[in-house]
Amino acid sequence: AGQTAEVIVNYRTTVTDGGRVRKAEVVRSSGNAALDEAGVCILRALTFVPTRRNGANVESTVNWPIRVRPPD
Repeated sequence: AGQTAEVIVNYRTTVTDGGRVRKAEVVRSSGNAALDEAGVCILRALTFVPTRRNGANVESTVNWPIRVRPPD
């Protein structure tokens, strides 16, 4: 509450070999739990092109820095 500046929240996301998010978690918080969790919800709703290794889709873990700001 009271936070007005943009901040970077770091998330770690594990994407399955089918492109779905298996796990999303906050690595570095904005200091606002609701804002952090909103990012987790957004990441879980996305579908990604899976990582490929040796011609096959594989599960991968990606770190995402996302710039966020609290609603007005």
